[in-house]
Amino acid sequence: MHSEHSAVTPRRTLALAAGLTAVAVAATVTVGATSAHAAPLGQPSAPFPTECRSGSTLTLGELVPIVAKSLDARAPGAATTINSAAGRFSTQLHNSTVSTLVVTQRGSEVSPGQGVQATHGANALVQQVLSIKNGTYRDGYRLSSITLNDAIETVLVGIEANDAIVLDNIATILDEVASKAVSGAVGVPIVSSIIGSIAGKIVKTVVELPGTAAEKGGNALGDKADSTCLAAGDGTKPVQRERVKNAFAVNVSPELTTFAKSLSPSSGDCRPLAGLSLDEAIVYVGATHGSTLPKSQQASFAASVKSVRANLHKVYLSNAFVPKDKDELIGVFETVAGLPVIGGPGLTYAAGVLQNLTAGGELNHYIPLSDVSVNAVFNGGRAVNDLRTFKSTPEWALASAQGATKALCRTTDEGKPYPGADKTVYLGK
Repeated sequence: MHSEHSAVTPRRTLALAAGLTAVAVAATVTVGATSAHAAPLGQPSAPFPTECRSGSTLTLGELVPIVAKSLDARAPGAATTINSAAGRFSTQLHNSTVSTLVVTQRGSEVSPGQGVQATHGANALVQQVLSIKNGTYRDGYRLSSITLNDAIETVLVGIEANDAIVLDNIATILDEVASKAVSGAVGVPIVSSIIGSIAGKIVKTVVELPGTAAEKGGNALGDKADSTCLAAGDGTKPVQRERVKNAFAVNVSPELTTFAKSLSPSSGDCRPLAGLSLDEAIVYVGATHGSTLPKSQQASFAASVKSVRANLHKVYLSNAFVPKDKDELIGVFETVAGLPVIGGPGLTYAAGVLQNLTAGGELNHYIPLSDVSVNAVFNGGRAVNDLRTFKSTPEWALASAQGATKALCRTTDEGKPYPGADKTVYLGK
């Protein structure tokens, strides 16, 4: 650890970032134009002018004096106090170091072809993998050099993860109470179980509202910071985050390092992991893991992988029951999957099955389990969790992992265009 910089824990980082982000909201409203050649500060502009800097190019260190100046204009009598506080805060930001594994950039800045992933957790996971791949996971950034966008996205990752845990604890208790109450009133086991599950789902949705509102507000703030003129200057110049080498003692296993080094951001020229068949994924994971084992264990492990693949080839399922993505649904099926309160991965799965059956022919078209895509496997897992437990934490973890598989691809697949780029790939059709 570098002695001149303090290490910032994830919790404290979120607090600092959240505090400055809140001040930034005031800045987007209160700052005024400082240059006759720049677009009006604090105002959105479309198309965004190159002479303006937004949340993607403005660092936290640069934001402090801008906010202080806007506050000075509103309270000139308190200018000395405001400037003194701003100076102390600037020093704190400059002397604080935060791990590169904690800071999360907006998804569109990391992988433009993929955009923002399904969850903020997926976005964070992708960037952590890339940090391990690039060997920067022990490094840190000076907190003053990260962008406003970085701060907002990092806060949203924390909100999302915290909500999932808190919601599970609350919803589990209320779900049990609701289910028991319905069971006692109806008295028929099967009926009461179904109604109790629906009641639990409603309870969970109601409990989620505060967190959902906070996350939506954060997303809106991120979009506003990205499209609002916050300072005059060259908005096309990329930010150079100030890196502190080997600031944190982080240990990563050789196996995880090997996996990370074999991955790259996906694109139209690199099929995402989500598009691999289950058989391809097992071969890939097996080969990568096997390469890290002692030679004495590699033969037996390879035999185990071969056995798993053979068993998957023997199991067939109707193509009608292969889980779909929500954006693959059309018409009434898309509407059903998007119903408020009861909508979710479980209903999406049911709507997908009905759509397949309506199309005709799918029911009698059987494919081996080995040909089902990784993405479909994730959809199935999320549907099972949604229908059986309504747990937020597993759903968040599965959705984040699924989002990461859509944003990452095997390095060996780079430069190999494939049919259905950026879409779910179902093999065996």
